[in-house]
Amino acid sequence: MPEKQAIRFFHGDAVKKEFPDHHEWFVPELIKHLNSLLAAINDPVCRIVLKNNNEHLLEMEISDGPIRHTESILYDNYIDRLDNFIVDVIKTVNAHLIHRFNGYGIVPLRSAAAPNESFIISNLYLAYASRRELLHGIQGYSLLGDVDNYLFLFPEEAKEIPQIPVRLTLEELNLQYQSDLYDGRHYLPVYADKEAPQWLREELEKVLNINPGNTIQLDINSPADPVSNRMKVVFNSGRFQTVEHLDKWNFYELGMMFNKLLKDREEKYCLLRPDDDNFIYAYCDKTQFELFKKYDYVEVHYLHIFDEG
Repeated sequence: MPEKQAIRFFHGDAVKKEFPDHHEWFVPELIKHLNSLLAAINDPVCRIVLKNNNEHLLEMEISDGPIRHTESILYDNYIDRLDNFIVDVIKTVNAHLIHRFNGYGIVPLRSAAAPNESFIISNLYLAYASRRELLHGIQGYSLLGDVDNYLFLFPEEAKEIPQIPVRLTLEELNLQYQSDLYDGRHYLPVYADKEAPQWLREELEKVLNINPGNTIQLDINSPADPVSNRMKVVFNSGRFQTVEHLDKWNFYELGMMFNKLLKDREEKYCLLRPDDDNFIYAYCDKTQFELFKKYDYVEVHYLHIFDEG
C-alpha cells in the first residue's frame, strides 16, 4: 500500500496544552497549510482567507468559486482543547467544499507510531481521505476526533483522489535574490553597547542588499536605550521615510519595515521558511511570490504583502 500523501504541520506540544493562548500564530499557520492542501483542486478561487484573528474570535472566509462563506469561531469554547478546535475548523471547510474533492474529504491526523508522546502531539498531518478509509483506518495514522465528526459529510463513493502538488525546492523555483539562512531563533544585535549601532547596521544592510538595486539608506545615530534595549533607526528611500524602534525580536519584521518604502516598486522583501527551523529573506516580484506561497514557503506574516499597496 503506497504511503498516504499528507502535509505535516509541526506546531510543538506547548500549543496543544495551552490553546488558545497561541492563536496569533497557530491559526494563520493552520489556514496556510489547509490552503496548501486545497492547491490539489487546481482552482485559485477555492481557498480560505483569514479575515479576523483576535484573542476572542477567528473569522475566516471560505471561497468556493464566486461564492463566499464567512464563518466565525469563538476561542472561549476551546480552552485547552486544541484537537476539538482543529476538528471543528476542518468540519467547517468540508461542509462548504467537499463537493469539489471527488468523493474525498479533508481529515486531520496524528502519527500512530512515533518515538514519544511529545512527537505525536506536536505534529498534525492534513490529508484527503475517503469514507472507506474513515471506516477502516489509514495505515500509520490515527484520526483526530471521532469518526462521526466526518462520516456524515463524506460521499459513499470516491473517485480520483486529489493530488497535493509536490513541493518544489526554492532552487527549482528560481529564488535569485536571497539572504543567508537564519536560524529560527535568530535575533538582532540590539543592546546597550557602544558597538551595537555598527553591528546592527551591518545586520540590516546584509538583508537590504539582497536587492542589487537597493536605495534604502539607514540612519542610526544613537545607542540602544538601556532600559528598553530598543534602538531608533530611520529608513529613507527617495521621498519615503519610516522611523522604527528596533528590539532584538524584530528580525522577522525587517522585510515589512523595508516594504513600507517600496510603495512604487513591483518587488518586495519576503520572509520564507525553507523548513521548520530556519528563515531566509527573499526579494521577489508578485509572480515569484505566488509560487513561494503555492508551495507553502511564505512566513505567515508575509502572506498579504502584495495586497497592501
